[in-house]
Amino acid sequence: MSDLGAATIPGERLYWLVLGSEHGRATEASRRYAFERVLPVPVESLHVVSATLDDGRTVLAGLAPDALRAHLAGSAALWSCCPAGLPPHLIAAQIPESVCSQLNLLVGPFEPARRRALRRGAVMIALGLGLLILVLLVVGVERRARHAAEQVRSLRSQVRDLLDRHLPSTPGVNLPPEARLIQELRLVEAGERRGVDALSTARVAASADAVMARWPKDLRLQVETLTLTTDRITVRGNAPSGEDAQRLLEALQDLDDGQRRWRGETPVVQRQGEAFTFVISLLPQPSGRPVGGGP
Repeated sequence: MSDLGAATIPGERLYWLVLGSEHGRATEASRRYAFERVLPVPVESLHVVSATLDDGRTVLAGLAPDALRAHLAGSAALWSCCPAGLPPHLIAAQIPESVCSQLNLLVGPFEPARRRALRRGAVMIALGLGLLILVLLVVGVERRARHAAEQVRSLRSQVRDLLDRHLPSTPGVNLPPEARLIQELRLVEAGERRGVDALSTARVAASADAVMARWPKDLRLQVETLTLTTDRITVRGNAPSGEDAQRLLEALQDLDDGQRRWRGETPVVQRQGEAFTFVISLLPQPSGRPVGGGP
């Protein structure tokens, strides 16, 4: 035996088995069970190693742990211990001699302490590098996300400032600039599409003023569209609860714009996640009919 880091053991001292390629994906327990069928001793009493050939076959070699310890007695600083050669029946089965270098018996409980320390150190280094890369990725993504959020906030602020400068607002009405822009566009769109005359436009404007005057100042609503025409007023948006939408309807109910009175329909409220979407519609009340609270 040699003390230079590598040792060999005569092949005839080992138990051998060759499994066909159909066992290539078999579990370790299945392979050991197949090995035990040709052994004169329980497979659990042996130290077993295996190697897979290029053609898919698997070579197993086993030795009693006490026999391996006795063979290694007196050797120091060993890195590997492989079979010195193959038995005749494996050579007859055309098993290449090179498989011996893959059957290192110094694994598991026989793994050299130095090699185990190096292997664990390599694993720790790989884990450390992976963790460092993950941290860098998280920091980079967070910075990009924060930068993008700041850009979005800046753009929104610029848009709001621009709308505040160029859109009229009703004092005391808590309507965001985006909703006021939509209101103005809807008024223009309604006028162009219907070809209304100056009297109809005045009626729509009067309805808008009446809605703004009735709008609750403390309502927690996000208005998406406020559509006003000569025959319908529609408010679409998001609310924290269905009660907020109902409260808005109650505030606009029995609306009087100085020319007509408006009747509110039952609001359409749908839950989306933790918020609610709502649609509130007001219709003009025919003359001579009492104003009701809903259909």
